[in-house]
Amino acid sequence: MTKNDTRIICMIRHGKTTQNIHKKIQGRKNFQLSDTGREEALKTAFYLKKNDEDWDIIYSSPLDRAKDTAKIIASTINYQGEIIIDDAFQERDFGVSEGMDVCPEVFVKVLDDSWEGLEKTKDIMARVVGGINKIISTSNYKKILIISHAHAINSVLLSIDNTRRMNSPMFNCSMNYIKYENGKLSIIEANKMPN
Repeated sequence: MTKNDTRIICMIRHGKTTQNIHKKIQGRKNFQLSDTGREEALKTAFYLKKNDEDWDIIYSSPLDRAKDTAKIIASTINYQGEIIIDDAFQERDFGVSEGMDVCPEVFVKVLDDSWEGLEKTKDIMARVVGGINKIISTSNYKKILIISHAHAINSVLLSIDNTRRMNSPMFNCSMNYIKYENGKLSIIEANKMPN
């Protein structure tokens, strides 16, 4: 890794699960993609195939909703490599709030880090940004695709731009392009949906 090294990272949120549809906090609970989620993953995959299909490596959270999204994308863009499963990119541990409804009364305590067992904002930022920095420092991959989760992705965006929030909109299967250059991460485009 050198100061002049440039990398492109695209973090994609997994497709919808039934828990997303019912507006429940999933966290580390392992839910499957819904039919809608598989369709969303295919739509993003076809967008990448048409517009941006050359990726050196694909990483995924260990949770099934992310792994299955990664498999759909990898197959569609004819990616021939291994999908690397990395705990650094799994969703936030929401503690006792996992399984609760996503509503203002519940989510205000997520945003102020006050639920019992909740992974603190500074900790998820350190974990996910640390995962990206590890890839950059230990590989020569120029284009890195990471399938992850809303809070994991938002933690990276917040680490770059402190006007963002952990509850900034993050659509299922949205693409979040980040550039690494001159030792710094910058946001190219966030929450991009396929046309």
